[in-house]
Amino acid sequence: MHIERFKAIQGFLGGCISNIGDFAKCIKTMIGVTTIVGTCQGNVERIMADPDLFMNKFKNIHFPVD
Repeated sequence: MHIERFKAIQGFLGGCISNIGDFAKCIKTMIGVTTIVGTCQGNVERIMADPDLFMNKFKNIHFPVD
């Protein structure tokens, strides 16, 4: 009887620990996405402020002078 109870408690605690791990992964993902979106938003704002400057930089990187 006690063994069954311990197995049930073990399953419950294991499920709780698994859920905590899943929540931690979700939090890490959300923080990563937020960081990337913030960086991209800053880049878009800089490009919108002076699009010609960034297009010239892009052309110089991708189309080197022969």
